[in-house]
Amino acid sequence: MATILSVSVPPDLRAQLDREARRQRRSRSWIVTEAVRHYLEARPKPFAEVGASFQRGRDLTLLEGLALDYTERAREAERLWEEGWRFAPRREPYVRVFETIAELEAWQRSPESLRIVAPPTRPRRPRRVRERGIETRVADVCRLLNHEEVRYVLIGGDAVILHGVLRVTKDVDVLIEPTIDNATRALRALRGLAFGFARELDPERVATRPFTIVGDTPRVDLLTVACGVTYEQAIRTCVPIKVEGVPVPLADVDTLIRTKRSKRHRDLADIEDLERLGELGRGATRD
Repeated sequence: MATILSVSVPPDLRAQLDREARRQRRSRSWIVTEAVRHYLEARPKPFAEVGASFQRGRDLTLLEGLALDYTERAREAERLWEEGWRFAPRREPYVRVFETIAELEAWQRSPESLRIVAPPTRPRRPRRVRERGIETRVADVCRLLNHEEVRYVLIGGDAVILHGVLRVTKDVDVLIEPTIDNATRALRALRGLAFGFARELDPERVATRPFTIVGDTPRVDLLTVACGVTYEQAIRTCVPIKVEGVPVPLADVDTLIRTKRSKRHRDLADIEDLERLGELGRGATRD
């Protein structure tokens, strides 16, 4: 049932209203009602409504990731990387060992941390990865580590992606057992990357420092501790999966969240997404 309202309009607007009513052969009330309806539909939405809409869109993205298997998730992340890495600032291949977590955090806040090593125009040797049909960086790195029997657990951005959060990551983070023997194996494995810069690192330093960057293609970060989490703790609950047929010891969600208890915005966003995945149904993860 319609409600009667009294509306005052200026004379010039009333003249336009009368002309529009005659043109459409409608009443003034109908024209005013339609004008109000269009205004309300087109008005800026309150923040609460915008937030709810954003959350719905975000949930759809998370559900899309959960619907994929592990290899499909890795390939989707690789596709996003291929589209974006060309626009990132470049640098030459490098290695870096951080003595303390504070030193690492200072470097992460600097523009230098955003620079990436582009793939070589002419690889120093044929890409065995492509010959074996492997397309993703995470499978490439894990294949090399597995071949040398490195004791490690996959953490970082790739682990987040494999749990179902589709996003881009510029490096492969692995939490290794902090022994000289294991660090030797890891560095020997990573010599198989595009530039082979891992050969410049000392296994003893890698085993006794919290964070080492092998700035190759792809970049690989070797961690002996991640926000207080060690290899010995992470391996107990890791999830054994396969990406492109390559075995990957994946950190479980709870451990992964613990490794991201830092102040970085990226880590805080990952924690939020991982916790939301649990609410949406962690059991939906596919093999």
